[in-house]
Amino acid sequence: MCRVLTTQTVCSIIVTRPSLFGRSSFKRPISSTVVSNSSELGSPTANDARQLLLRMNSRPGSVLTTLMQDNGTTTATTISSQSLDKYNIDWTKKYRGQSSLVVRPNSTQEVAAILRYCYEHRLPVVPQGGNTGLVGGSVPLDREIVVSLEKMNTIHNLQDNILQADAGCILQDLQDNACQHRCLVPVDLGAKGTCQIGGNISTNAGGVYYFRYGSLHANCLGLEVVDGTGQILNLSYSPRPHLKDNTGYDLKHLFIGAEGTLGIITKVALWCPPLPTSVGAVWVTCSSLQDVLGILALAKTQYLTEILAAFEFMDHKVLRLVRATHATSVKLPVDIDCEGNHRGNDHAKYSILIETHGSNEEHDQDKLSAFLEHIMERNLVVDGVVAQNVGQVEEFWKVRDICNPSAAATGFVYKYDVSLPVDDFDNFIAEIKSKLNSLPLNTQYTADDLQCVNWGHIIDGNLHCNIVSVGKFDRDPLLTEYVEKCILQAVTKRNGSISAEHGLGQYKNKYMNQIKDRTTLQTMRRMKKLFDPAGIMNPGKYLPNEKEN
Repeated sequence: MCRVLTTQTVCSIIVTRPSLFGRSSFKRPISSTVVSNSSELGSPTANDARQLLLRMNSRPGSVLTTLMQDNGTTTATTISSQSLDKYNIDWTKKYRGQSSLVVRPNSTQEVAAILRYCYEHRLPVVPQGGNTGLVGGSVPLDREIVVSLEKMNTIHNLQDNILQADAGCILQDLQDNACQHRCLVPVDLGAKGTCQIGGNISTNAGGVYYFRYGSLHANCLGLEVVDGTGQILNLSYSPRPHLKDNTGYDLKHLFIGAEGTLGIITKVALWCPPLPTSVGAVWVTCSSLQDVLGILALAKTQYLTEILAAFEFMDHKVLRLVRATHATSVKLPVDIDCEGNHRGNDHAKYSILIETHGSNEEHDQDKLSAFLEHIMERNLVVDGVVAQNVGQVEEFWKVRDICNPSAAATGFVYKYDVSLPVDDFDNFIAEIKSKLNSLPLNTQYTADDLQCVNWGHIIDGNLHCNIVSVGKFDRDPLLTEYVEKCILQAVTKRNGSISAEHGLGQYKNKYMNQIKDRTTLQTMRRMKKLFDPAGIMNPGKYLPNEKEN
């Protein structure tokens, strides 16, 4: 009999998933000039560091730089280039910039002063939150000034289910605060202990509850932003934000998902639905993706409809990596043998994590019990485990959240975040695996060197397809070119998207010319020119280089 957890445990379940993202140094060749869709931009000097320090009232620690010598007369923090690694390197180890100047404002007015100065002097800027992205959007391409929002971390208010906070607030902190007010922040990610809400909104992060609570476009009620000229824009952000406001163009949606290329988000107003008073979780294994889809259809349309909150799938190849890299810290809900199959039944190849949110424990328990009974009667599952306590729910999610770091610990990961019709998941994965068996002769790899491991939010059609070069941690340019071509072709012919939720950054922007028509791209560039006329905001990201047209 399944057990739905009590009201007292709900807060603990929802807010205790830790951040699993760490920092590491990695170097790759760096270009000598900043790539921009505008005219060539400059590199900051010691004088620029002094001027920006003045614009932040010479506050100690507001400027970190290698450009100035500490002669005892400045309150700028002069540090080594290695000390700037946390701002120059992303957690995946794939991207590294050479910024020598990091500024850390603590107010919207300081952000405006910084961007006004950079606009006037044509200095490129990279807005940075928690730096947990997967496409290199938050690290410099070269020597851009990093504007870190880490000091802007005040939670201002939560009233009538509307949370108002600085953009630099850690997502986990917002969730803790919301829980105290019996509310739920509608976005949840494995990097919640490190990522910042401004970065979440700037990338339109999806997460595990996207199906239940909607996108950040749907839940963001207002923003305060600073554009590329240093102007402060109030986009439906007020002391008492409204749920409904039809006065004028809703410009905040241009900044949601723009990845810092139009300006910097400094404050947010977010709708936070009531906290569920009952939460259930179950982990089941299946022999095929068709069985996974059968269970999904039954959960969505018949048995769990109004209480279904999350539906995650993982193949057992990635669970094997989880076990191999985190054996001492993670306990798998199911026992898998060395081939990655469920012990005692060599047909279990996939696992599903299902979570329910509701308001009536008895009602939810009955629905979950009926659902499990039905899918077992139809032989759609090989085995399953129902969470009996808070710790078990946390262990379920820890396994799911650690898939990404486990792949990264195994070798270099060629990561693809795609959106597809769910009926195409199986044939898409089969096509990619087939392509890996036909590698070009000029690559250093064979099919035996690579593992294709998959997981994702199958409930909203989001697949994370990952190709791991086991034991090799350097990116192979020839393999990259081959695999990306295969992925692009496989996605486009199925009318999918090459970026479901991770964004474009410096990784995928080059493909925009192939997936967007010229008129659409021209319109995007006009919007960019309007808010960032000098092209200083996150140059070389998001939009393709105009020379590539």
